[in-house]
Amino acid sequence: MAAEHTSPDGSYGFDGLIEGSYTLTAMSAEHQPVATAVTVPPAATVVRDLTMAQRARLAGAVVSAATGKPVDEALVTLLDATGAVVAAAATGADGTYAFDDLPTGVYTLTATGYPPVATEVHLPTGGQDSTDIALKPPLTDA
Repeated sequence: MAAEHTSPDGSYGFDGLIEGSYTLTAMSAEHQPVATAVTVPPAATVVRDLTMAQRARLAGAVVSAATGKPVDEALVTLLDATGAVVAAAATGADGTYAFDDLPTGVYTLTATGYPPVATEVHLPTGGQDSTDIALKPPLTDA
């Protein structure tokens, strides 16, 4: 196993690798990790460029549509384009939620605590979005 840091221009290199198959990985705080298979032939130089997608973030608040006040402990769920749950979180006392380290894509954001509300959000590569959701209080029979 070998590890290297990239130079300021993003280049890297490993010297003295023997012939064989390897998994090349790269990670940084600002990007999604990436891994790829590399085969090193005998007495050869292999050049392999990697493209890393920037991380995206989605954050917002859940508020009551009737009062505009934050909804504490509302369940916020993020679904991908296929309907699979990507992440879920409960809102804090201030009604806020956040999902970090998301891939670029189209998501459905739902919030429950009152009757559920859903909205579609689009996250660009390396982007950040803030989406607030207004929940309507439940109807009561009086």
